[in-house]
Amino acid sequence: MNKVKILILLLSLTLLGSCKKNDFDTGIKATVVFGSGDCMPIVNESSRIYESYTGELYFIVKSDLDSLGSGDFSQLKANSIHKKVRHGKISAELPAGTYVIMLENAFSNDFVVTITQGIITEKELKFWQCTSW
Repeated sequence: MNKVKILILLLSLTLLGSCKKNDFDTGIKATVVFGSGDCMPIVNESSRIYESYTGELYFIVKSDLDSLGSGDFSQLKANSIHKKVRHGKISAELPAGTYVIMLENAFSNDFVVTITQGIITEKELKFWQCTSW
């Protein structure tokens, strides 16, 4: 009987540890998926297949990107906030502001998100790479 109680205690502690609270109060929690395929003729969104993304996610300050003009996009991206996404999940502290979110390899469907002080923004980010036009 003691072995059962110990097993239940260990399982409970494991579950509590996996449900830990974020150690920040301003940022983003997101599910990130990626897919690729034909874009012509127009493909219905519901027929696209996405997989959990693992890689870098870039948070570029929107006003910096908007005012870049003919500047160096690669340098702007390299100097931006970037975080690792593992198995399609990200939880990251970010300063309040408006960001353009993109993957390591920029594709045509980036996301714009506004982060508000004291709020953890929750999003589902679906990135699609067109393999034909």
